[in-house]
Amino acid sequence: MKVTIRDLARLLNVSETTVSLAFQNNSPISDKTRQRVLEKAKELDYIPNLAARRLRRGHTKNKIIGFLVNDITHPFYSLMVRAAQTIAMSHGYTILVADSCWQADKELAGIEYLLESRVDGILACLCERTPESLRLLERFLVPYILLDTVPSDYTKAFVANDLVEAARLAAKHLTQDVGCRYPVFLTADRDMEHFSAFDILGREFACSIREQGLPFDAKQIIYAGLTIAAGQAAFGRVLETIPDVDGIFCINSLCALGVIEAADQLGIQVGRDVAVMGVEDLDILHLSRISLTSIRQPFDQLAEMATTMLIHAIENKIHPSVQVSLKPSMIVRDSTKSKQKPALKSVARRK
Repeated sequence: MKVTIRDLARLLNVSETTVSLAFQNNSPISDKTRQRVLEKAKELDYIPNLAARRLRRGHTKNKIIGFLVNDITHPFYSLMVRAAQTIAMSHGYTILVADSCWQADKELAGIEYLLESRVDGILACLCERTPESLRLLERFLVPYILLDTVPSDYTKAFVANDLVEAARLAAKHLTQDVGCRYPVFLTADRDMEHFSAFDILGREFACSIREQGLPFDAKQIIYAGLTIAAGQAAFGRVLETIPDVDGIFCINSLCALGVIEAADQLGIQVGRDVAVMGVEDLDILHLSRISLTSIRQPFDQLAEMATTMLIHAIENKIHPSVQVSLKPSMIVRDSTKSKQKPALKSVARRK
């Protein structure tokens, strides 16, 4: 049962006004009283009703969906938010965004912010650094759906990407279509190896390469990161670790762009000397100067389906039960088109 402002005031022997003021900046109550209220509120999982506060001030705002993302600056997440917003607005809802920046404390703060804002439901991309996020969502009985990826032990509603299929598409393309014999996988940095999506992509890519009768061991999975700079730095380590590398599957498009830039600086031609591909398929990858082969994850369909199902659950006063994994597709461009490539180490030796 949810704790109300009246319950908290009675337990602390203070007025409801005092409780309300404790959650406001520059309020006239003492620091000691504020601390008492905040500590008891945390102990009892009390969430102040910001929507009611807005109503008292003459500002009404209802039919709100919260959207928690890992990095709003990354096009993958911002495009999902835009797709969700289009569906939400068509049903009279608005989207309220919270960004975790891949950090557990910010994720929890973001969920609390959305709950405080009294959203009707939540779409969540979790960073998977703490189980407390799911516990918080369950505790307050707000309808929610996880997007993009889900923890391995998660059994509730989700609309996710089929990462097993994505990894197998990448492995098949590099080995069968391009003819690579020494492919590597550039994953995220070590600090993010807990994230289920990265683990699945690496594990399934390695498994699929071995199924083609090719060797693939631990040194062919190289820690890189999710940025262009991370891809640039990782490419040098690739050359040191696997000098015969002829195919590189990157954890995302930005990392792949970094690899292309680093290769270009060394005079190594992507597509001829080494095949490079990534995940996501952002618009910029279509440009002829980049032309990056990519596994396209249907972020628009992902967000649209999840938003539609969440609104259905909200309006029917039920908890969503959807469990869908959307299939990816392969977009082949110049970065993997050449089938006849000289050994990369011989190219590097000539430089």
